[in-house]
Amino acid sequence: MINIYDCSNSPERPSNRGFGGSVENACVKLLKKYSANFDCLFIDDPNKADLFFTNDIFPHWILQYKIPKVKRMDGIFWQQSLMERNEAYNKAAQQADCVLFVSQYSQNSYEYLYGHNLKKSLVALNWVDIDIFYPLGCPENKITSFIAIATDWIREEKRAKALIEFARLLPKEITLIIIGNNSHLLRAHNTICYPYIDNDRQLASILRRYDALINLSYRDASPKVVAEAQSCGLPVLYADSGGTPELVFNGCPIRDIDNKDSIPDISIPNMEIILNNFLYVYPHFKNYTEHSFQKMNNMLSKYFSAFKELINET
Repeated sequence: MINIYDCSNSPERPSNRGFGGSVENACVKLLKKYSANFDCLFIDDPNKADLFFTNDIFPHWILQYKIPKVKRMDGIFWQQSLMERNEAYNKAAQQADCVLFVSQYSQNSYEYLYGHNLKKSLVALNWVDIDIFYPLGCPENKITSFIAIATDWIREEKRAKALIEFARLLPKEITLIIIGNNSHLLRAHNTICYPYIDNDRQLASILRRYDALINLSYRDASPKVVAEAQSCGLPVLYADSGGTPELVFNGCPIRDIDNKDSIPDISIPNMEIILNNFLYVYPHFKNYTEHSFQKMNNMLSKYFSAFKELINET
């Protein structure tokens, strides 16, 4: 049994929660839930640990321990005005014996922006707990609702303006449900708005009520909501940007333009063409429950295999 100490919630961690989700990351919860299946155990005593893991940084006192350290690297800020927020995470990546990136896009972005020589790195795609996010049945023959979810719609990379344009393109019989902080700012003729939901079971129950997800995020390293929706049986209409294409196995892309420093608008005529195609092929989408199970197992296996390899190397 490998004992793992999670130091993600150190008081030294950067205070940028406005740019992310809950304090304990969903991926970390998943690792802790299923760790025993892989002969691993997360413990509360660092002195009994075989390995240190962090989703954020390594607090300074951890560095005195001469045992393996693993850093999970999510997305990094690419906007020039936010680049300083990367510094703490970059430092942790260089201190780690292994860095697990949540997508190939995330790893490529890190190497492009910083070019640091990490000791060891690999990609483990995000996924979700299929005990919580699961479908109830096969898709209907016709879409009556789309759902769009974001932590905060003021964040420009979520492209709220494009989402409103999408709402205007929808036939009158299709409703757009928008969930997230400041969602009321996006109200259109056929939208229903709800505040952000920070409860996995409640969110999964809501996702299962609707037919498809729309995700227009720009340069998102590995959008959890895309995994959650697919695992609940919803196909995804998505911007072909960031790490999103690596996650999608049940959906259609809207081609994007990848600018270096700015967030481009989505072509409305192009979005309309893809939407109409999506509506046409919708009856042919499947739930792919088994595929979602494999995605979760692949993620868990990559993490725990990396942990064991490090232990065996020391």
